[in-house]
Amino acid sequence: RRDFVANASHELRTPLTAIRGFAETLIDGAAEDPEARSRFLDAIFRHTIRLQRLAQDLTTLSQVESPQHDWVESPTDVGAVCRDSVSSLESFARKKGITVEMLLPDEPLIVTLSARGLDHVLVNLVENAIKYSPAGSVVTVGVRSTEEQVQFEVADHGPGIPNKYHQRIFERFYRVDKGRSRDEGGTGLGLSISKNLAQRMGGTIELDSEVGAGSTFRLSLPLEALDDDAQ
Repeated sequence: RRDFVANASHELRTPLTAIRGFAETLIDGAAEDPEARSRFLDAIFRHTIRLQRLAQDLTTLSQVESPQHDWVESPTDVGAVCRDSVSSLESFARKKGITVEMLLPDEPLIVTLSARGLDHVLVNLVENAIKYSPAGSVVTVGVRSTEEQVQFEVADHGPGIPNKYHQRIFERFYRVDKGRSRDEGGTGLGLSISKNLAQRMGGTIELDSEVGAGSTFRLSLPLEALDDDAQ
């Protein structure tokens, strides 16, 4: 817990220090220069967004790790959740020059789970895939079921992740490329939240990745059969 507080304090302090520095520079006279004013205000805005995302992720992490917080489960069409999750990132993908392809079941696949929790994990995984993929490439989001599980796969053609980091990337605040992650607006909490949510829903999340060959994240959740009335 001490390490978590220290890491959280560092993540908060960095953008706050930057915001204060830019604000002081503007107060000291830089505001009179239109070009400098625009540049500094843009930097302040970006760091403010970063703080907002960090606050949101800290709140979500607290909810995920709290046994008192109820992630309501109900019969859910997981294909529909997947479509909604990807749809929410269409603008981001278009801006990055990425095409997102979905491979979904032809028929509705109904599973009892937390639709909110599933959406949060999928948005995080797909957003990361888009974020770290080269322009012009394709991110694939697939859903399939076995006798006991429903599996979601998010595959990209990004730089890949060295094997020695495959477990550590799920730790809170851990980043393989710290500078790039911060530049892309990452908080270092997304994958930790996703892993905790997967476990809350009785599942797992795994990574297959090789340097230079992209990454595939696989979310596996128990497939609970519903009675005839629910179906």
